[in-house]
Amino acid sequence: MHTKWFWLLAALAALSLLVNVVACDSGDDDDDSGDAGDDDDDDEFVVLSVQPGTGPVAGGTPVIVYGRAFEDGCKLYFGDSEADSVTFSSSTELSANTPPSPAGGNGAVTVKVENPGGEFAELENGFYYGEPGVEIDWCAIRWPEATQTAPGVPSEPIYGHVFVEGCTEEQGSACESITMQVGHGEEGIDPSVDESLFTWTDAAYNPDFAPIEGDESYNNDEFMATITEDEEGVYKYAYRVSGDGGATWTYCDWGVGTDDGFSPSTMGTLTVAEVQYTIGWCVLQYPPSTQTEPGTATEGIYGRVFVEGCTDGDQFCSGVLAQVGWGDRGADPSASPGDYEWTNASYNNDHVEDNNDEYQTPIVEDTEGNYAYAYRFSGDGGASWVYCDLDGSSNGFQTDQMGALTVGEQELEVGWCNLHWPAETTTILGNPTENIYGRVYVADETGTGTPSGSITGQAGFGPQDTDPSGYPGAYTWEAAAFNISDGNNDEYAVQMDPDTLGDYAYAYRFSVDGGSSWTYCDLNGSSDGVSTDQLGTLHVVEQIVAPIGWCNLQYPSETTTVVGVATELIYGQVFVDGYTGTGEDSGIVQAQLGYATQGSNPTTNPGDFDWSPAAFNVSVDNNDEYATSITPGAAGTYGYAYRFSTDGGLTWEYCDLDGGLTGDFTLAQMGALFVNDSR
Repeated sequence: MHTKWFWLLAALAALSLLVNVVACDSGDDDDDSGDAGDDDDDDEFVVLSVQPGTGPVAGGTPVIVYGRAFEDGCKLYFGDSEADSVTFSSSTELSANTPPSPAGGNGAVTVKVENPGGEFAELENGFYYGEPGVEIDWCAIRWPEATQTAPGVPSEPIYGHVFVEGCTEEQGSACESITMQVGHGEEGIDPSVDESLFTWTDAAYNPDFAPIEGDESYNNDEFMATITEDEEGVYKYAYRVSGDGGATWTYCDWGVGTDDGFSPSTMGTLTVAEVQYTIGWCVLQYPPSTQTEPGTATEGIYGRVFVEGCTDGDQFCSGVLAQVGWGDRGADPSASPGDYEWTNASYNNDHVEDNNDEYQTPIVEDTEGNYAYAYRFSGDGGASWVYCDLDGSSNGFQTDQMGALTVGEQELEVGWCNLHWPAETTTILGNPTENIYGRVYVADETGTGTPSGSITGQAGFGPQDTDPSGYPGAYTWEAAAFNISDGNNDEYAVQMDPDTLGDYAYAYRFSVDGGSSWTYCDLNGSSDGVSTDQLGTLHVVEQIVAPIGWCNLQYPSETTTVVGVATELIYGQVFVDGYTGTGEDSGIVQAQLGYATQGSNPTTNPGDFDWSPAAFNVSVDNNDEYATSITPGAAGTYGYAYRFSTDGGLTWEYCDLDGGLTGDFTLAQMGALFVNDSR
């Protein structure tokens, strides 16, 4: 690293002209032979210089302070910190050890001498705390060459680059010896000659700057800051950088930067005006989703904007502000922008193939979670914004067209799902359907026996022959609740409640990103997409006119299993005149098998029973046969029975081993289930 000590003796002497001077009685001091300068007024109370002019942050540096009219017993301050071991040598000389840096870090401080009577004199920037300064090898305004904003509105970020050999080469790590500022002022002013005519703002190191190795800027550090100007007008801006805490500055312009010196003609241009541009169209261009780790920048998020007459071809429309925002999925940034965190996006010079301007920026989020993101553009300095999603702003902003950001572990994916049961159902208008079941598989999330907080399940019904994955808005969707885990899958259930007579199709859908995206599921599963001939069929009728004529618990009369293991199949049969015995599922029958502690009666206490849907098996003569199994969760002795409904579950007929209807049901004719702890 190239370094040098900045004792700044000449500069500090010059600064003495700016000190706060307080006249005082010099007492008996009339020996000015030790003065560090020659002044016409030997009685003037001043601090002229400090030697040495720099030292470590920890303090303890022996220094000599030169001036005039010092009095015995005076105090010496470095910033707000008082020095100890002050020795009064003469009215023109003090010696002491420096206290620790008042700010705890590098930087220049004011040196003050206070005489016993309270009068004081100061030397601004009289001492610099820090290691020896570093030499600035090169710096430049990186981007943009020109920009525009409205009065009182921060500009887009202004970027500056700096190179210090041996200090800025490490990517992602700041050269801590560097201070960088962006300043702006009126045209025609050279800030390197008179810095006071510019307004200076500290710039922040950009940890997300990650150039490609071999790029000319690879060994640089990047800083960024915004400019806010209250008055309309055209201004110039420049960067400046210091390697000694602000004691000296190197001024940086546009283009090749300090390689050819600093020139006011190659500073950046800031236009402040109540403009304005009308955003004709914009879009969140790419990607539709992305993933990163906490505190790590994503890939670039791209957006495009069209402003008539301003973004044409390779023309850069400098009056446009572009931002990317991210926040909770489901929140609408166009309605509540304060719920989102926004970052300015940079113009992409490489995009010239159409009449849009393209912008890009990464997102950095420190907290794990699932987020949504969108673009917004302004043509009036941020006074108003147009919000843009993946399908563009022409049709308005939609939360389901936002980008999906996962911060943390790899984004979950729905591996498979289906509409599990039933394939067809009937309900009476004004009454909910029986339970509609769907199943889903998500690696490492399903099959645990408890619901996954990452999965959202819904069942929806809509017009027949309409694909819900292509036209989700044509369907009415109801939230489904976790039911059970079956193998590696989780099962969900919901009752739908249509309010219009007719025949409908229905399907399931599942999401693992809070509803930003969905996987749609039909009867044969999601692996091959959705087919309209694999959707469920829902009949909504005024009333059921097909009474159950007879039913029974067919087989077996008793069975044995162990906890957590399904029984053999248990069969039941039902007769409905005109509907059963056709060899196909009638579509109007609901069949369920239930079990409870032996002695419980399902006809009087159906809530004591654990009921599971049974599936159509075969037709036997004029009857239809149904089958399912029981997977008990605890050891014990249980009774089981079938029940059937033809009115969508509004009423049930209960069936035992010797058949008949509810009025013929007896406990002695229920099936017997014996459940052991283990085989």
